[in-house]
Amino acid sequence: NFSIKHEFETNPVLRRMYGNVVGTVKWTDEIFMLTNGVVFRGGGAGDSIRGMQFLDRRPKYTIVDDLYDDDDIGHPDRIQAKNAWYWGSFSPGREKGKRTSFHSQGTVAGENDLMLQLGEMSKEDPQILHREFSAIKPDGTALWAELNTVADLDKERARMGDALFDRENQGDRTTRKNSIIKPHMIASWRKPASD
Repeated sequence: NFSIKHEFETNPVLRRMYGNVVGTVKWTDEIFMLTNGVVFRGGGAGDSIRGMQFLDRRPKYTIVDDLYDDDDIGHPDRIQAKNAWYWGSFSPGREKGKRTSFHSQGTVAGENDLMLQLGEMSKEDPQILHREFSAIKPDGTALWAELNTVADLDKERARMGDALFDRENQGDRTTRKNSIIKPHMIASWRKPASD
């Protein structure tokens, strides 16, 4: 939110195109209102958002970006807690109607990740639009060549290692379900020697 607010305050192109949009009703890093009435509000996962309103209006355009952090990766209980917050507090707090938009975006953190759930739900629910993007497309070209060439991405892969690169840049869905070595195959390694 701070970055967006800073752009409105200092970006000469925005000022030239739209004039001074800095509002006078509310102008803090957490929440600010432009002169045209558009309100920006930021929050974090787990924040008390149910009933979030400003001047008796609920959000009409909502973006959830990177719901999960590094501590959530591979921890289904942490992921589930954020999923419960998303569906139980965050989602009900939005404005409902045809002129609203609710976006969720990010990198998959585990097998019970919201991105995976939304992808599955989109197969049955036409109101859920789901897209996945990989830094290197199936044809071997870079998704965003202006930012990274394939050679740049190959260097990044060498630095990060295959597993991290594939998760962070390719949206890799490697899970226990599709792994070659299944958990039951190595279960005996965890048993006491006496068994």
